[in-house]
Amino acid sequence: NICSHCGRLPRPRPGCPCKQFFRRWMVLRSLASCVVHLLLLAALWLPVAHAIRDDTNLWDNRTFSNLDLRGQKNGTKHVIFIRHAESAGNAKLLGALEMRRWDAFKDGMLTKKGKAATEQKVTGIVDVDMELIKYVLHSDIVLVSPLRRAMATAIIFLAKAKQLLRDADIADDLTIEIKETVDEHPDVASRNSPDFAADLLPQIRVHADLREKYGSDSDKPGADGKEDPLVYVRKVAQACGEHWFMDEHALDKTYQQIEASYRAEEVRTNGWHPDPGDGYTFAQQIRNFKDFLKGTVQQNVLIVGHNAWSRFAFSSFLPAPGQENIERNMRFGTRKVLPLRNLGIIQAIFDNGFFTSAIVGEGETTKSSKSSKWAILMSRTEALATGVVPAGMYFKQFLVWKVKTITPPSVTHGFFSPHVRLMLTFAASPEGVHTLAWTDKWGAIDDVTGDCIVVTQNHRLDVRQTAREPATFDLYVANKKRFSFITDSESTTLQHLSELMPSYGTLTLLVK
Repeated sequence: NICSHCGRLPRPRPGCPCKQFFRRWMVLRSLASCVVHLLLLAALWLPVAHAIRDDTNLWDNRTFSNLDLRGQKNGTKHVIFIRHAESAGNAKLLGALEMRRWDAFKDGMLTKKGKAATEQKVTGIVDVDMELIKYVLHSDIVLVSPLRRAMATAIIFLAKAKQLLRDADIADDLTIEIKETVDEHPDVASRNSPDFAADLLPQIRVHADLREKYGSDSDKPGADGKEDPLVYVRKVAQACGEHWFMDEHALDKTYQQIEASYRAEEVRTNGWHPDPGDGYTFAQQIRNFKDFLKGTVQQNVLIVGHNAWSRFAFSSFLPAPGQENIERNMRFGTRKVLPLRNLGIIQAIFDNGFFTSAIVGEGETTKSSKSSKWAILMSRTEALATGVVPAGMYFKQFLVWKVKTITPPSVTHGFFSPHVRLMLTFAASPEGVHTLAWTDKWGAIDDVTGDCIVVTQNHRLDVRQTAREPATFDLYVANKKRFSFITDSESTTLQHLSELMPSYGTLTLLVK
């Protein structure tokens, strides 16, 4: 059985004349394994076949990786979200030293530790949850962020999973697909090694609305300006192909799908604009993605993305660092959660534009309350369904620019800008108590007591417009001015204020 040309057993080197023999040997081995498995299954099934009742709730009592997928309605989607592995930005100083660049954080690449951790993550999942890995490899589509760290994580994760399944001899159905492809396309088979089946990985597509919130150039595709991000992605694909499939071109199809969709999204967004530089814009970006997801025909979706994206998108489902404060959540429209670790996984059900459930496995999030983060409650429907806000409540949020009390003269931008962005939340409890609260631009609460106004008969709001361009307002409470804020006169904020203020106080607009 030892190859007379290359001396290898059982897998010859690329270019070895015995590839054809090896390919046939692989197919025959897989077919034999299928026969054995079918015989064993029949032997195990016969004794219990008559004991199974026709129970309509049979599937409801079975789970797949903690979620029941067999009873899904048409249009319901199963979503697996994976946070990217450690990047140079995550590693901070160590990342800069490893990459030998002070600005390595800009659209950072994966560190060596991040690449190794991705392989270990897949190996660990194969050991304890084989069904999850199979489901990942049979996803209808993989959607990935346009940042380097996410695209590289997606390639390594998928390629490693495929390699482990192949070597464990449990991918018989995939091997049959390979044989069919070889038979139909002999020209492809002649150009590739026997393991070119890596090209049969799920369809993968870059989507701009999976970008991370913009906090620095770490979150801007191609921000370093030194190298096209796709050059790095191609190198990762070639390295994975060479290492696991003995052919650096084995993942060419996967890379080509990434390249084509990356270029298309870059054009669609006019160079990755706008930057999601505040919670309101970021939340709208995620809502846009959910609208896209709602309109897709694919039902099994794998997403590879980022920390803050998952915090906002799954803000109603992630675990809290302590006792849940649903009253505070309602009034401020935000919630403190434990974020995903690098390579953390969420399994969710998406139905008609909303996540209806999301499960985070043990150890997938951080554990310390010190590492907890604020996340804006993007969906009132999801928040009510999960009980993180009181039943029957209502809230409405929008972004304003608060005018600072003291600003250095002649400074209009940067750190000393005369404005600071705030998220205003108008809320109403089931008992009819109306409140106005505000957070910073990302939903972080500074002062729970001082930054929340409870509206009463003698403690009502009075919002007075003082300028038209830009639209500027003064906020008074019980005839005492709290602060001034600016809003975009062309936005719907004026309409929102006009609709909300009758329940909270008075709104005085300038006469045109």
